[in-house]
Amino acid sequence: MFGFGMPELIIILVIMLVAFGPAKLPQLVRHWWSNQEFQEGL
Repeated sequence: MFGFGMPELIIILVIMLVAFGPAKLPQLVRHWWSNQEFQEGL
């Protein structure tokens, strides 16, 4: 990845949780994951 450690990932997750709320977060993660797999397939 980009040199992110566990503390950075936790901070990003908390910021996303506050910004988007717990209901929207799984949808965003799923969307990001599918885009990443699509780009790797190209």
